Formats: sequence, C-alpha cells, structure tokens
Amino acid sequence: MIENLIPWLQQGFKFAAFLALAALGELLIEKSGSLNLGTPGTMCVGAATGFISVYRYVAAVEEPNAFVLIVLALGVSFLSAMLMGALYSFFTVTLRINQNVIGLIITIFGVGLAKFLSDYFVKSTSGNVRCDEAHRVFTAKIPFLSEELGVVSKVLFNYGFMFYLSIALAVVVALFLNRTRTGLNLRAVGENPATADAAGISVTRYRYLAACIGSGLVGLAGIFCTMVGQHRDSHCYFFFVFCCVTVAVCKGPSGDVAGTVFDCLDEPSILVDMGFFDFQVHFGIDINVDP
Repeated sequence: MIENLIPWLQQGFKFAAFLALAALGELLIEKSGSLNLGTPGTMCVGAATGFISVYRYVAAVEEPNAFVLIVLALGVSFLSAMLMGALYSFFTVTLRINQNVIGLIITIFGVGLAKFLSDYFVKSTSGNVRCDEAHRVFTAKIPFLSEELGVVSKVLFNYGFMFYLSIALAVVVALFLNRTRTGLNLRAVGENPATADAAGISVTRYRYLAACIGSGLVGLAGIFCTMVGQHRDSHCYFFFVFCCVTVAVCKGPSGDVAGTVFDCLDEPSILVDMGFFDFQVHFGIDINVDP
C-alpha cells in the first residue's frame, strides 16, 4: 500500500513546489496592489529563454559545467521574466492602463514570444529537443539522504535542488513580508497607497520592484517545470498553473505565504475536477529526457 502511495506523493510534492514558486511571485505582485494576469506568458518566456541558454551552452562546449548550467538557466529565466514584469509595470503603473487588459496581453505576447525564440534559437527537424545534461543537473538527488532513510528518503529527499529552493524562498518571502521594514512598506502600498504615499513611501517604485521580482520568481517556476518535468510534464501546463496560482493567492482571507503554499497542495485536484487540466499553453519545445 505504501509503495503504491509513494509515487503519488512524490509527484504531488514536486508539482506543489512548482506551483508554490509561481504563487510566491504572484503573491509579491499582489501585495503591492496589482493583479498580474500575465503569469502564463511570463512563465513561458522564463522557461523558453532558460532552456535556450543551457541548450546553446551545451551545444557549444564539450564538457558542460554543472554550476554554469544552473547559473545560466536560473539567471536567464529570472532576468527575462523580470523584463516581462517591467513591461507590465510600465503599462499599468506609469501609463495607468487597466491591469486585467494588460495582463491578458502579456500572456498572449509571452506565449508567442517564447514560441518565436524557441523556433529561432533551437533548430530541430523532429520537433523534439533533448538536453539531458541540464536535466541530470536539475534532478540530481542528495547523496546520502535520498537513499539511506527508506520511505522518508523517497518521500522527502528524492527531488532536485529546485524543490528545496522553492521551500527556502517561501520562508524568505514570509520573513520579508512580515519581519522587514521594506516588506511592511510593500504591504502598506498594496493596502492603502494614498496613506503610504503620505508617509513618504514611493508607491511607484515599490510596485515596479514587486512586479519585476515577482515575475522573476514566476520565470523560475517556468524553468523548474521545464528542467524537472518529463513526458506530459514537459509541456508545462501554464494555463492550468495560472488557474491554480490565481485561486490559491486570491481565495484566502489572510493571503499569507503559508496559506498560499498549502493552497497549492489543494488547488490542483479541484481544478482537475473542473476540467482545467485539458488546457495547455506549450511554448514550442517538447523536452524528452528519457534514454
């Protein structure tokens, strides 16, 4: 019974960590008083650019360095997603255009941009692209803990570093929002921008930074799904993830980090029952990591 349950738990925890990382980014944006519906497009851009960077690096060198692969994938994904956040902020904060409209435009634009970049920089006649070196780095297990503790190892320590990075970032974001002056200022900007402005807090600056950094985390979620996923996972169900993230962040009355993370464990089953799982937005690269 337990052996049959373990694979389900592993996939559930991995997918929840992926969702939580995207939700943390959206949470930062919403704490500043904005609602970014461009999450799927941002995730597509982060996934595509991160994969392209490691794919071209692996093709250019004989012996790829694992550290360089990680830095390239995470750095390029984060920066490209930040640019999407800056674009969103320019239209919504500076030009004051409707957030919902711009968010949907960002989604459409991001998906199309990711598809264009994928087709231009990754040449494949079969439509199936492999990057096994990057996949091995991102799915490498902790040497001792992943093997010697039986069921505990299989359930808690059988993941790549991105899983634990997501947990660590959740703790960091929680401490930032609740224990730092900057985090409290950010919450003040979102809850009452007029009062925050009267207190000398730059509402524009905080909203720009929140959108850029939050979008960067969303981009990391995209590369997380791309590098760790296999088979159907590699298609990155960004529309499905967007629904999960939006519901998880918006539905709770508290809107805290812990609630967001645990809601990510709950929302996939609800949305699957509602039929959202059939909706996918594929950015143009199907990663096959099987031998």
